[in-house]
Amino acid sequence: MEALEEERPKLGEPQAEVLATLAPSSGRPTIEATALSITHSELNFLDGLASLLGTTPRSTKRFVNLYQLVRMIYREEPESGKSLIPTEYELLAFALALGEGLPGLGPIVLKAAVNVEPNASFHSLLAGCRAEVDEKQVKLLDDWLDDNPDWSNIPAPRIADAFRKVERFLFRIGAQS
Repeated sequence: MEALEEERPKLGEPQAEVLATLAPSSGRPTIEATALSITHSELNFLDGLASLLGTTPRSTKRFVNLYQLVRMIYREEPESGKSLIPTEYELLAFALALGEGLPGLGPIVLKAAVNVEPNASFHSLLAGCRAEVDEKQVKLLDDWLDDNPDWSNIPAPRIADAFRKVERFLFRIGAQS
């Protein structure tokens, strides 16, 4: 044992400091508390997505947790991008709701969004997906779109971009790639 101790290089203080900053366990991750809070307008929008989220408290809790995680990662602030309709945070929430809450429809729509023409609207994207999905889930989305008609005209590439940002959080056991 003593021979091994002697073979180890001796580190000076500057080298030890550099190594400490490289070690993954060298410090606690910092999370700003504001990233966990939800504004009134954000809460209203998220509440409007409730019909797409499923019927169990667990699915709703998972959605909220994933939404907050995605918002922290991409640093989307509800007040930023107000000129965009919908805002980026709304698109992220919508993509999560589709992927999590409508498992028979969401993944098909979101996958199609990635391969759609650049000038296609969300409405035309949906038209191409309707034949291969569960009618009940299509009805839930149609009802939501009736209450939010502006969403039908969103450029499909914006939906695709939001999906790319959230797809790693949308996993299902046995799901096809």
